[in-house]
Amino acid sequence: MRNHAAAALCLALLTAPAWADSYGNARYGYLLDYPAGLFAPQPEADSGDGRHFTALKGGADLAVWANYNAQEDSPSAIADTAAGDCLASPAPYRVVRATLVVVSCRTAKGILYHKTLISDDLLATFELTYPQAERARWDAVVPRLKLTLPK
Repeated sequence: MRNHAAAALCLALLTAPAWADSYGNARYGYLLDYPAGLFAPQPEADSGDGRHFTALKGGADLAVWANYNAQEDSPSAIADTAAGDCLASPAPYRVVRATLVVVSCRTAKGILYHKTLISDDLLATFELTYPQAERARWDAVVPRLKLTLPK
């Protein structure tokens, strides 16, 4: 299984779009494609589960990580947790499916866009947070963030 994940990660890195930089996580096998030239990757977490990326311009922060769903949280519970800092309840944008959770809302600190992919007991997540004043810029970036799981 680990060899399949490593092979899939290598293939995904080779086929990433030219406009994207990529971060492949060796521990969990997920891949994040993000727009080139917008973020500076920070060191990977000591646990090996993910990393942060800071905006080269502006106040955005992009975090990506994975973990096993040890608590067996339902997709709805995952969405509720993600929406915990939302000013409005329920979150204005919320998608809950068996393999996908997306939450977007305003928080006290700005805008949150949270996406979790679910595969068996693996949860891979990214969150983009940014100031309300930079909404137009970062809202345009959200569709260009691509998170994939190993097959």
